[in-house]
Amino acid sequence: MRSPFIPFASIFIIIISIIQFFLPWWVPFLLFFLAGFFFLKDTGKSFLFGLLVGFLIWIGTSVYQDIGSFIPAAQVIADLLGGLSRILVYILTGLLGGIVGGMSAMSGTLLSKIKVSH
Repeated sequence: MRSPFIPFASIFIIIISIIQFFLPWWVPFLLFFLAGFFFLKDTGKSFLFGLLVGFLIWIGTSVYQDIGSFIPAAQVIADLLGGLSRILVYILTGLLGGIVGGMSAMSGTLLSKIKVSH
């Protein structure tokens, strides 16, 4: 049986790509948490899901916003960090979004596993 990981991640990337331009920056991480809580049952796979999707979303957003700007933010940050390349700044940005996304999805999965006893 094929894993629904790639279609689910693709749909998630499309949804987040659309809503991130209208809502605050933290809303995609709330969606990662909810995906982990309701749909992802394995802790490792939920972290991997959030890591990969968050990485791709944040890199894509950074590149998209830099293309339309007169002075790319990645170049300014690269200069502030001692002359790094813009590509390295994109990768660092993606890693930051990926780690936070992975932790959000994993937190949702772990919270769903807690059994409430009376």
